Amino acid sequence: MLEITGGILKGRKIMTTPRSVTRYTPNMVRKAIFDAIDIENKSLLDIFSGSGVISMEAFSRGASEVIGIDSSYKSIKTIKENLKNLNISERIKVYGKDFRIKIPQLLKNGYKFDYIFADPPFDRDYICHIFDVLCRNVVLRDDGTLIIESSLKESSEIDKNLHDTFEITNKKKYGNVIITFLKLMP
Repeated sequence: MLEITGGILKGRKIMTTPRSVTRYTPNMVRKAIFDAIDIENKSLLDIFSGSGVISMEAFSRGASEVIGIDSSYKSIKTIKENLKNLNISERIKVYGKDFRIKIPQLLKNGYKFDYIFADPPFDRDYICHIFDVLCRNVVLRDDGTLIIESSLKESSEIDKNLHDTFEITNKKKYGNVIITFLKLMP
């Protein structure tokens, strides 16, 4: 079980997915991320949603719009159960699709986000795909922030894939987890 660390749902527990490959952002790291940003009345796109804890944390802390994407059927099922258990099923949209397919659809439908959070499986070469999709489909607002959770090894991949589109504004290390905050270049 995971616990929401702040906001109106603080302390509420949510289920994890039964998938052994799913890795969860530790409570301390989630709290640090949300303490570092102002999510109130802002929108968040959660890529690689897993159990949906980042989406639910954002909602709990006052986000105006939250969308989660995950390609795993088991993850989507778990997210929907968690939303139902928290009685917020209508407040967070969840899509069971690959982010490379769903993000262009979101752009086509006029979506723009204040924050995009990406927590791909570590060391599986998703970083370059995330940048490629977000550079071709600009769903991040001009003043928005892209937040990527990565392994220490993959952190250098972020530096290599900025594509003159993004700039790193902050990087924080929590054990073997690196949280990188990025903005669109002016």
